[in-house]
Parts: sequence; structure tokens; C-alpha cells
Amino acid sequence: MRKLASIRTVCDIQPIPGADNIEMIQVDGWKLVSRKGEFSVGDRCVYYEIDSLLPVCEKYEFLRNSSFKKMFDGSEGFKLKNMRFKGQLSQGLALSVPPELSHMSVGDEVTELLGVKKWEAPIPSCMTGVTKGSFPDFISMTDEERVQNMDVSKLHGEWEVTEKLDGTSCTVYWNEGQIGVCGRNIEFECNEDHVFWKATRTVRNRMQLASTNFPYAIQGEIIGPNVQGNSYKLKDAEFKIFNVYDITNQKYLSPWDRVELLEAIGLGESIHQVPFLGMFIIDESTTVDSLLELAECRSALFTNQREGIVLKRGQGSFKVVSNKFLDKQKD
Repeated sequence: MRKLASIRTVCDIQPIPGADNIEMIQVDGWKLVSRKGEFSVGDRCVYYEIDSLLPVCEKYEFLRNSSFKKMFDGSEGFKLKNMRFKGQLSQGLALSVPPELSHMSVGDEVTELLGVKKWEAPIPSCMTGVTKGSFPDFISMTDEERVQNMDVSKLHGEWEVTEKLDGTSCTVYWNEGQIGVCGRNIEFECNEDHVFWKATRTVRNRMQLASTNFPYAIQGEIIGPNVQGNSYKLKDAEFKIFNVYDITNQKYLSPWDRVELLEAIGLGESIHQVPFLGMFIIDESTTVDSLLELAECRSALFTNQREGIVLKRGQGSFKVVSNKFLDKQKD
């Protein structure tokens, strides 16, 4: 799971042309804007990642005008998003380590200690459905790490690259004779008229026909009407597969095993899956910035800027979100 707030180290500081009171600081792979002189290279800080929702309290009140939001569950806070100051991209927030966290070490997560939540956009009423329960504990939830938090020097090798779609995650499972359909955090009661159940009908049918015992969860993205502004201009919601989880062995299938299994049950056609963009080799010349450049391209499904890419191999995966895409987001 992502560390929304953690203790980090400032590794670089650079001036911003035309700016007298602010400067660019770098925290791992993240570049953000800070008040000039607030940090020196090597200082510890609390880094809050974009898509964090900071609690309403005095120390974050300076964010109210730019960042105050309400979540679907009614909770309020300050949502961090991509911003630009004097043309400099700023992703996240860095603040001095408060006295009560002075004992923490670099790398320690402080998300819960600081009351930080992950921002979840309001869900359209047509997509809420009747909740059956929380997300099943026998399936891993989808939430790849961002490349800015990775040490690229440890990622050398060949990776599968797929497009990261601008939708909402969905999981379909078949376990112990039971079929289930889930959103990001919850499982839905059976309702063939609900958008999640309708969009996954073909996948569910193929899973049930495959075997009386098919202990797998197929995970993907639902795109279409009422989902993130329908970026791909679809008439009906569609389910695009990006992962298969082996429930028995509690692990994701490798890209090759995933393809083999999907082909075996009749879901091997590209129409059922997120766009495959090819294989990419990460080597000594690869940097966070070069991977971010790789994400900057038109979607394979439409003419809009794609959200980003996901790289997978074995049990490992991470995402590279397009900065151009984030710049265009309203929330």
C-alpha cells in the first residue's frame, strides 16, 4: 500500500527562475515547491504524496483556499494535487518534522499518526449499488506504487508495459463456488442492472464456464459513461483486465501466466484487456524522468492524453502517471 505520509530526506534544491520566495526541492523522485530557505539538502521532512487528504486542523489551514474538498463519505480535508508555481511542477507537500515525530526514522510511515487519508472522488449515484461487505480479505487490493517512490537502479530488466486507464477499479472473483463483484474498497450485492455487474458479465460467464473450482480474482478497470468524465467517449461501460490474482497461492500471476490463463478461458482477445504497449528494458540509463517521458503519449483507446503506464514483471509492478494528464485534472 502507498505511504501517503512518511519521513523522507530532501536530496536536492534548485532555484526557480523568476521566483524570489520559493524554490524547487526534491524528495526521492518527487519535485515540489517550498518556501526558500525552509530546507537544506539532507534535512528530514514529512512528505505528503499527491492524492492525500490532509485533516482539517490549524497546521494545514494555509491549504484551504486551494485544496479544501469533501469526500463521498462526508469527510472533509485538504486534497493534494499537481500544482505549478512560476511554471515549476509541484507534486505533494513537504513540511518540517514536528517534535512528536522526531524519533521516527527516514522511511517510516506516518499516515495514520497524522490522520491522512487517500482521496476518493465522489461516486455517481448510478455506481454506488448495495454494499454486501468490505473488500474480501482473501484478495490483494490494487494500488501500485508510483515510480517517484522507487529506486530505479534496483529495477533493471525487462518489463511488460500496459496503459493505465482513466476509470475505476473493479475485481471479479470466483471462489468456493461463489462469484463476487467488488469496487476498490467494497463488495457489491448481486444486481445485474448495476454498472459493475453489467460491465463484467462476459468475464463472469467465462469464469463460471471454466470450472466448478476457479479460485482466481480478475482485476481491471471499468471505463465509460459516468466514470471519470468518460474520457474514452464510450456508449456503454466496459471492463478492461489488468491483473489476475491466484487466491489459492495468494499471489498475482506473472504477465505470461496471466495471458495463458485468460486465453484458456476465452478472454485472451485484446478487447478484454487494458492496452498492451510492449516490453521495455530498464537499465543504467533509465531515470525517473525518462520513465515519466515514456508515459506522455496519446491513449491507445482515444485521442486524449493517456493517464499513464503500468510496468509489470513477476510479482512486481509500479505505475508511471503522466504529468500532462495530472495537470489537466480539475480535482
